[in-house]
Amino acid sequence: MKKDAYYFPHDCNAKDDPKCVLLIDQLGLEGYGIFWILIETLREQPDYKYPLNLLPALARRYNTSAEKMSTVVRSYELFSVEDDKIFFSESLIKRMLPLEVKKEKARIAAGVRWGNYERNANALLSYSECNTDAMPIREEKIKEENSKKESSIKADRFSPPSVEEIKNYCSERENSLDPERFYDFYQSKNWMVGKNKMKDWRAAVRTWEKEDNKKGGNNANSQYRGSNEKQKPDYSKRF
Repeated sequence: MKKDAYYFPHDCNAKDDPKCVLLIDQLGLEGYGIFWILIETLREQPDYKYPLNLLPALARRYNTSAEKMSTVVRSYELFSVEDDKIFFSESLIKRMLPLEVKKEKARIAAGVRWGNYERNANALLSYSECNTDAMPIREEKIKEENSKKESSIKADRFSPPSVEEIKNYCSERENSLDPERFYDFYQSKNWMVGKNKMKDWRAAVRTWEKEDNKKGGNNANSQYRGSNEKQKPDYSKRF
């Protein structure tokens, strides 16, 4: 049972009310006790009203008679009877009015909170659905960007040329470099230029071509024919 079901305002001098004085005089303290049982019973009802036809059952519960209870209800102006079906206490209803106002305010506030919660929940659901719809698009864009990055990385990654490719490029430039010697030289160095991996073998061909022109024709190629390593120009440091 809720805490507020136990409480209602109660004047400490209610026994001195003229109506209660007459009640006690005629029915004794039993009559006064019946009065408070009836008040407490009304307090427990949602509308603070109680059916008259349930008085016999209430009397049996508290070990008194239905006649005495009916007399307390009808004879001392302590209660009001409505259509000879229900009774209530106007004094109790007035005393409970502040509590009812408080309950109503709490109910309205709860409704406002619940309304806000529903709006927030709906907004969150809508946002979630939008995100869910957008996720495949985002994922597709991410995959596309990753694919572009991978393609770019693959494009930047050096791929050693074949002898045939070197030969064709030398023919295009009409130089006198030996493609096989060029290939063997850098293949032996794992296509490294100094400490770094070669990035552009065509640039290396053009550099060899310049060196060859400086030496006069095939002199640059002839430098690789001897066994004396000191005579070989170190092209690896030029790229």
